[in-house]
Amino acid sequence: MYDSSTVGANLRNGTGTEHSVVSTVGYNEQVRVVSNEGSWKRVEYRGKTGYISSSLLSENQGRTSQNNSSNYGRGSTSSRTSGNSKGGVAGASGYTTAIGLRGGFTSGVSLKHFTSSRGALELVVGSRWHGVSLSGMYQMHQSGALGVPELSWVYGLGAKGRSLR
Repeated sequence: MYDSSTVGANLRNGTGTEHSVVSTVGYNEQVRVVSNEGSWKRVEYRGKTGYISSSLLSENQGRTSQNNSSNYGRGSTSSRTSGNSKGGVAGASGYTTAIGLRGGFTSGVSLKHFTSSRGALELVVGSRWHGVSLSGMYQMHQSGALGVPELSWVYGLGAKGRSLR
């Protein structure tokens, strides 16, 4: 079968998004199906064995999945890197480190780095009412928010400092 997800599919060590990422399969790359495990398939890819959601695979090369609406559950403004590169730990989303834009009362730039498959450190530099703020937090990510596998509950602790100009 072929990866039909235009953003790549995560090869995981278990059936579910809570399992860590073993590798990332690129769009249109071929995998060999070993077995079916409900809505997941156990596959071999480049010498590694793991699980991929059946909705991200197609029997025909070049066909895009109808169910490919997820952005790895963590915001489409993020820059995604493979979790298996240089020994990094990928989050449930499939990326290890990301830079993003933040909007709202405090607009700015955020940098997030996963320290484990569920834990992440995030640093936000923002501006609000003619001042600059710096926030740091440790977050835990729990997939399956509201019964949707692509959504996550995020909770944690942090601190925020602000300076006026």
